[in-house]
Amino acid sequence: SVFDDGDVDVRGEQTPPRSSGSARPPPDMSNPDDIPEALPTGRIKLLAFLLVFLLWVGGWGFIDQVITIVSMENSWGTLGLYLLITCLGAVGLKVIA
Repeated sequence: SVFDDGDVDVRGEQTPPRSSGSARPPPDMSNPDDIPEALPTGRIKLLAFLLVFLLWVGGWGFIDQVITIVSMENSWGTLGLYLLITCLGAVGLKVIA
């Protein structure tokens, strides 16, 4: 049947019946799109997005400094290293997709 007859909760009280077609499946935390929905709304979600942004900025700054040091400020060397990082990212995404 599409409708269940309700369940008994931990206090022994009958819960109202639910339609199984309207229930949303639980989020799969291996899917990046489900992670923001799993966070509580409000300040915690905003703080989480801010912290992820700071991680991204810090990581990018680190990569930028490493490339500057390794290329010894040679413009073609810098361009080549950024191209290498871009290709590694593209290949990595293709592998895991």
